[in-house]
Amino acid sequence: MRILIIASLFRPYSRGGAEIVVQTVADQLKKNHEVLVLTTQAWNGFRSLLPSKWNEDGLIVYRFYPCNIFSFASIEDGKPFLIRLVWHLFALLNLHSYAVVRSVIATEKPDRIYTHNLTGIGFMVPAAVRHARVPWIHTVHDVHLAVPSGVLMAGKKSSRPGIVEWVYSAVTRACMAAPAVVVFSSRFLLDFYERRGFFSKSKKILLPNPTPESVRFRYEEYEDALHARLSSRSSEGTVFLYVGLLKVQKGLFDLLTAFSRLKDANARLIIAGTGPLQAALEKAALQDTRITFAGHMTHNEVRQLYIRSHITVVPSLLCENSPMVIQESFAAGIPVIAARSGGAAERIREGENGFAYAPGDSVLLAHALDRSCKLTNKQYETMSARAYQTVQEDSSEQYCERLLNFVSPSENLPLGEDRRQARK
Repeated sequence: MRILIIASLFRPYSRGGAEIVVQTVADQLKKNHEVLVLTTQAWNGFRSLLPSKWNEDGLIVYRFYPCNIFSFASIEDGKPFLIRLVWHLFALLNLHSYAVVRSVIATEKPDRIYTHNLTGIGFMVPAAVRHARVPWIHTVHDVHLAVPSGVLMAGKKSSRPGIVEWVYSAVTRACMAAPAVVVFSSRFLLDFYERRGFFSKSKKILLPNPTPESVRFRYEEYEDALHARLSSRSSEGTVFLYVGLLKVQKGLFDLLTAFSRLKDANARLIIAGTGPLQAALEKAALQDTRITFAGHMTHNEVRQLYIRSHITVVPSLLCENSPMVIQESFAAGIPVIAARSGGAAERIREGENGFAYAPGDSVLLAHALDRSCKLTNKQYETMSARAYQTVQEDSSEQYCERLLNFVSPSENLPLGEDRRQARK
């Protein structure tokens, strides 16, 4: 089968969990199918407006620069509001992207099309996809279709969008229309879009993200890591870990406040990542010797952190979808403390594979940290085993098998009304 994956960002422009999912799916599908990826690239002269074709590790990758005032990869680089507004207007109805996508589809003639985040590539892409009249599956990763910034703070009255969000949602809802299947990795995100009337004619599927093979711990590796953790926990105390962007919205100040309340002198906190709060976190590490600021770390270095740490903390104040760090932690057998922000804590079973608390409540977070420190090694071992078991059915192979079986070859018309007419 020839499969075309369309996503705004792809390596080397990956920014977060959505791009990890796209990469994981592409690498798995290419084992048994011919896989093509259509994505954006940074501005590189007028020639970058035309798609260039590359063979990258067994994938055929088309890259082009969608006509706009700056690249999607740099949208968070402190751009003023008016500049970002103009960018979004271009991105909404980008006829250049429409033409490029139609051209690539006409050339490659895929048997199936998978789309992911389209914010940077443009919302005319679905119109180009519908012309192909092949099974179309869209995976939703965040709130970008309804919230232009993609940022929704926990506790916001998400059922009452403002006028800008209402107009924006109306346009994107019309542009997206009805893929044959829409995949959500969290109940929060599925409910969020249903309340706003998106995808009413599509088949909606709840499917946890695949765990990349590169972060999965084989059972023997998990047992060795668990033995090392139990030994270090007995002799040195509980090690908490934060991995991610260093931004205020990620709840890092709540984490620092909660950790400062922790009476256990042997407890430690490791913070790994990059972002605007780096200087503040470096200062916090100097003031409290229990805190280690690790800064940017490679994939292999983060994997080593999972071996050395006992509990991962995800204190985000944002309505997260399904943070990849939780999945990676569970894959290593590490219990998680997470704020109930969006879908972040959906896979946490209280007291079994982790703890959840109300976002922004540093007192409750401190209580969760304290409970973690007071676990006996036997209790911790049980929690670790349950954390590890949580994601064992989320392999990339199983994920892609389900993805391929969501639609049959006969469902070759993407719009719900068209499919009904075809059956008649």
